[in-house]
Amino acid sequence: MISLMTAKTKTPLAFPLLAIGCSVVLIAIALPWFGSARQPRPDRIVLETFDDKGAGFKRNWKTRRGSPETVNKVYQVTSERGRRFLRASTRSDHSLSIQAGKLVNSHGAHTAQVSWKLRDYPVLSWEWRVHQLPRGGNELVDDKNDSAAGVYVVFFKRKLPLLSWKYQPYNIIKYVWSAEMPLHRYATREFALLGFIPIIKTVYRPIRSGKRDLGKWVAEKRNVLKDYQKYFNEPPKYDPILIAILTDSNDTKSTSIADYDNFIALKE
Repeated sequence: MISLMTAKTKTPLAFPLLAIGCSVVLIAIALPWFGSARQPRPDRIVLETFDDKGAGFKRNWKTRRGSPETVNKVYQVTSERGRRFLRASTRSDHSLSIQAGKLVNSHGAHTAQVSWKLRDYPVLSWEWRVHQLPRGGNELVDDKNDSAAGVYVVFFKRKLPLLSWKYQPYNIIKYVWSAEMPLHRYATREFALLGFIPIIKTVYRPIRSGKRDLGKWVAEKRNVLKDYQKYFNEPPKYDPILIAILTDSNDTKSTSIADYDNFIALKE
């Protein structure tokens, strides 16, 4: 009698247990989807902080020309009172003009460490500190076109197949700490292949000029999306491909020294 009752009780119990098991599995599968839908976007994307003793700069920042030894003559990650940052100096060789850039979106075989979606994060913030201005530097004048500090945001004009990011046509905004360029002015320069095929257009936008705040860390914020629309008369077709920096003094044959830190993309 006991064995019959046991046999009868096992059969109906199997279906509830199976249903419970299936429900648990379905909930486990569904939770990540519901969870990700509820998670808000972060307020910021860290593009670069130079906090890894320089290994990240050597690995992730590239130049269109110049050997690693040459780049190291101008750019070095250093520290001061526990803070790491990038120091740029032309003191050892004023003839060098080396732009260093970091991918902020992947392109082809080149994988970026971050992904900067401009419409979600239209504001770029950074900190810089200028120690020495290039003597007579003025981005409006071709033979004095040196910047104590320059921060570039680089966009593809269009994407040409089979070409590396280095050789694509660009639109560029360069935010500068100038020696003498007036703050109410901006300059535009274009480079044309064979003299008539426009490849690169750069807008020079002074954020600071002259000796005021020399030797002090200064924080900047720019709405890159609005600036692009203002200077190129249209919204960008693509998200930024890279950010770049340049401290140079080759035209003025003098010396420029500046520090850079904390490149961050913000919602506002």
